[in-house]
Amino acid sequence: MRGIRPDAYYVSVLDIDPDVLVKRGYRAVLLDLDNTLQPRGASELSPEAIAWVQSLRDAGLGVALVSNSMRERAVRAAQALDAPLVRNAKKPFVRGYVRACAMLGVSCNQAVMIGDQSYTDVLGAHRVGMDAILVMPQSGSDPLHTHFLRMLDRRSVRGMRAIGSDS
Repeated sequence: MRGIRPDAYYVSVLDIDPDVLVKRGYRAVLLDLDNTLQPRGASELSPEAIAWVQSLRDAGLGVALVSNSMRERAVRAAQALDAPLVRNAKKPFVRGYVRACAMLGVSCNQAVMIGDQSYTDVLGAHRVGMDAILVMPQSGSDPLHTHFLRMLDRRSVRGMRAIGSDS
């Protein structure tokens, strides 16, 4: 098992080229919401995030949101993106990943997970045989328990340089 080390590391989702994902053989992208597509607690997605998700579709990729959140804003984000949502996914447990892939009609090894936490997003993806891309969190606002997990994130990318506009 590959554990918590991501297969790639980016500054932002906006730095990830959909055509590169297609060339790597992916057919679908699973996306975390908080601190990945939008800052934690934000009520709306940015126009840039919405356009980037559309660029994934334009490249022929299926898209689904996989979030541990049970809040209504996750539902609103899925509606804004016109994407299926697995909320209360309980990442890193495998159920949410498998369910999202089934919704998109792909097997787990045909999808890539993109998220901001190595312990939840990356580990869960690897547990189902899926590649995972880690992005830097969009805000420094985290619940107390997440501050400990951020230490794991830093260790998981040791020696990796984040690809993107701030690198």
